Amino acid sequence: MWKGRQEMSPMFGSSDPREVIRSGIEFLASQQPLAKLDLTTIRFLKARYLANYQVQYVVLQDIKGQSWRFSFLLTKLHSLWFVKTSAGGPEMVPVEPPELHGHPWIQLETLVIANEFYAFGEVFNKGYPVVCVRLLDPGGLMLEDNLQDDIVLFWSEQLPTHPLQLELYDDSGTLVSRQKVSL
Repeated sequence: MWKGRQEMSPMFGSSDPREVIRSGIEFLASQQPLAKLDLTTIRFLKARYLANYQVQYVVLQDIKGQSWRFSFLLTKLHSLWFVKTSAGGPEMVPVEPPELHGHPWIQLETLVIANEFYAFGEVFNKGYPVVCVRLLDPGGLMLEDNLQDDIVLFWSEQLPTHPLQLELYDDSGTLVSRQKVSL
């Protein structure tokens, strides 16, 4: 079974991001013959869009009916979308950090390529009206993003130092949760 992070080849470029994702899943499925994925069951769950980047969460089933969940970070070059990175595997229940029980939290994924840092994740708001997330590091880096479809996406040409801190804010600007993340 394929599980983990995969950097993709630019041969999957298309003006349609969903076509790129379908090709990416076909490629991943061909690399892992144990997981026979049924591409007719693809459902696009959530997305976060910026001008030249987007994060997509998708689910599909294998031929035995097991659900699989994938995340894709796409980048746009010359009007074509490409997969920058992806991760996925059999769908499992997200593991809430015990110290954040009852509080909003983020399941964050990160990627460092050369001098570029990417972080994206799904926010589990626990009923709080979370609208904004800040990512901070001990060296003074501060990135901020507004939620779109409960997803945040950060990008920087400055590499962060560790550990990262995530701060989740509600619509009045009040801090409602804080989370440490080690990379």
